[in-house]
Amino acid sequence: MAVVIFAVGIVAVSRAYMTSVGALGIGRDSVQALCLLKQKMSELEFSALEADGLATGVSSGTFDADNAAYEWASEVRPAAYKLNELGLDVRKTWSQRHYTLATYVDEKK
Repeated sequence: MAVVIFAVGIVAVSRAYMTSVGALGIGRDSVQALCLLKQKMSELEFSALEADGLATGVSSGTFDADNAAYEWASEVRPAAYKLNELGLDVRKTWSQRHYTLATYVDEKK
């Protein structure tokens, strides 16, 4: 009887451990995607400053070798008051979870 109780307890602990390992992986991917999102948004904002604004359009790409599993897509569309809205989306290639930021930049002069 004690062996059965012990076996059931071990199975329950193993399942809890596997669930926590899966959650840690998702958390790690989320943190990495958010860091890449902030990095790429900074690059695009800096480009807008250097070029006196951003032209409307869509672009996309992947990150360097260490982060090749992640991809990004940006869209610049007209907004009000001589501004363009810059939207950026980052996600892991095989994942449906994605992270988005938006900001306003000067329109291209």
